[in-house]
This record gives sequence, C-alpha cells and structure tokens, in this order.
Amino acid sequence: MKSFGCSLLAATVAVVGVAALVAAQDEQKLTSQAFLNKFCDGSPIFMEVEMLEGTSGTWAGNCSLVLADRMEVQTGKYTTTRVAGDLIVSSVAGALRGGKFQVEEMSSLSANSIDAAVDKVQVKKGSTVEATAGDVSIMAMREVQVEEGAVVRAKGGAVSLMAGREVQLKITSTVSSDVSVVVSAPKCQAEQPSTVTAPDVKVCMM
Repeated sequence: MKSFGCSLLAATVAVVGVAALVAAQDEQKLTSQAFLNKFCDGSPIFMEVEMLEGTSGTWAGNCSLVLADRMEVQTGKYTTTRVAGDLIVSSVAGALRGGKFQVEEMSSLSANSIDAAVDKVQVKKGSTVEATAGDVSIMAMREVQVEEGAVVRAKGGAVSLMAGREVQLKITSTVSSDVSVVVSAPKCQAEQPSTVTAPDVKVCMM
C-alpha cells in the first residue's frame, strides 16, 4: 500500500505539471514590440495573447493578425501600438466563431488602415483606434463594443462598424471620419451622449 501511494502521488504531480505547462502555452504576455515581431507575419495565433501594460511597439509595414477559433488578443492597458502600413485582423479559415480582438483601456492603436473581421471586437474605456490614411472597417460575427470615452477615428477614410448580433456605442464614445460612418447590426445601440461625426452618417438604421 505504501508503494502504491507513492506511485499515485508521483502520477498526480506529473499530471498537474503537464496541465500547468499546457496552461502556460495557451496564454502569453509580451511587450507590444515583441507581439508585433512575433505575429504580424500572419502566422495563426493558437493562444490567448496580451501585450504587457504600458509598453509600446511599431511595425514597419503591413501587419496581418490571424486568430484561431475562440482565441483572444488584447493590446494591454496604456499601450501604444503603431503599424506603419495596413492592419488586418482576421480568423483562420474554417473557424466556427473566430477570435476576439480587444483594445484595452487607455491604449492607442493606429495604422494606415484597419480591417478587422473576427467574432467580437471591443474598444475599451478611454482607448483610441485610428486609421491615419484610410478606412476603419470592423465586421464582427457577434458583437462590436465601443466603450465609454473610447474613440474610433478614420482620417481620410470611412468608418464601418457592423456585427451579426449587436453594436454598442457607449456613453461619451466618439466615432468620426472625414468621409462617412456606418454603424449597423440587428441590435444597435448608440447611447447618449455618444458622438458620431462625418459628412455622411448612417447609425442604427438596420
């Protein structure tokens, strides 16, 4: 019985160790620059990844982030991420739901143009998403949220926020474009006072 107990304990420790290793592989935290260096080449992201708080990074060229089914990417609070090209966020081919892309509180994400087509997109409180020379196009299978004090802006291009289920523009959020803004979903909420500015505006008309 003593020998059996020791063997059982050793087996339990081994299983716990393997589980911890798998968990560590399923989630990763990187600086903004390390994140861009690792994932902008379009390699599928098969883990949950978060940028470390307060870090910054720049990518010289186009950046393609491809999320595996149900995986999540977060920019991290107080981060500054600049893509000196086009940013494309998508799900792997054949994904049932796609991934989740989250711009964390008080962070800044900018690129020449931004195109996101995943399961869910959140622009958290006080954060900024900006296309400096083109469009911001966000199409989510389920939901798009622009939270309190967050800004989605396109300079020289249009903004399109569309979802298969719901789009929420929270109180004090701002969506602006030099060309046009379209916000559309079966359930569409533009809480007041949220601000939408563009020469051509179509909000919650579906």
